[in-house]
Amino acid sequence: MIVKRLQMKRFFRKYLPYIVIIGLFMVLILFFDQYSLIKQIRLTRMLREREREEQYYTTKIEEERALLEGMHNDTAIIEQIARERYLMKKDNEVIYVIETCPEKKQRSFVNPQ
Repeated sequence: MIVKRLQMKRFFRKYLPYIVIIGLFMVLILFFDQYSLIKQIRLTRMLREREREEQYYTTKIEEERALLEGMHNDTAIIEQIARERYLMKKDNEVIYVIETCPEKKQRSFVNPQ
């Protein structure tokens, strides 16, 4: 029992500085470095978000290209787009715009005195 304690003391006395230095180095790299673990996780999340955005915009571009191709061939599509997107009308028509989700107006709580 006493021999084991002496061996443990010698082991720690001999290797403790190396263990402390390696531990500090690991803490430095994991949390405080330019390429720390926390920053890597944050960058990975941002990358995934940008990839989702890229996929979304790629599909939107494909839809718009198909619509543009249809516009070159059909004047009815041009009229439909003009009426829906730009609220254009013929001379003898009246357009009523109905919003399904109107934006909520911000209320101010300042006394109007």
